[in-house]
Amino acid sequence: MPFDVLYLVEWDLLLLAPLESLYRSVPDGAVGLTALTPISELEEKWTWLTHEANRRDWEDLLALARNEWGYDGTPYGCLAGGSCLPKALLEAYAQIDPPVLCNDELRLPLFAQILGFPVVDNRLRGTWRGEREHEFFHFRAPEIELETIRAELAKPDGARAFHPVRRRVDPEMIFA
Repeated sequence: MPFDVLYLVEWDLLLLAPLESLYRSVPDGAVGLTALTPISELEEKWTWLTHEANRRDWEDLLALARNEWGYDGTPYGCLAGGSCLPKALLEAYAQIDPPVLCNDELRLPLFAQILGFPVVDNRLRGTWRGEREHEFFHFRAPEIELETIRAELAKPDGARAFHPVRRRVDPEMIFA
């Protein structure tokens, strides 16, 4: 299937603007990741780094990256929902047969850097301050209410990406 960019839109991620608008901050050829944050800022508060088994996987992956590919950059974490991945990255990633360690939220930024792709925050949400903290885009808190979505859409600079939204949403429900 011919394509240039893959947009990872999870089943409970509601996007209410054209992709070109939502991802305009991601330059051509760059990997756009949600809440892209240096690992040093996440080590004390992120599940994928605080639990012993998860931390061990991360340390093993980072050691492999350094030994196998000569990685010496600043490692980042991200939220996988809403990622914007160039086809060239996916092809290069498949060629190196990455190990099954950690998760995409740690692997994606690391291997994008190893493969020479610029990584940028896609700005679908604000900066990382924890797993539950963002009002409109989070992973460990209640579903975003329709009233909240409507209020944001009424603002010219309001949020246009909402996570999680788990109920079926028809346009009439939002734009009524």
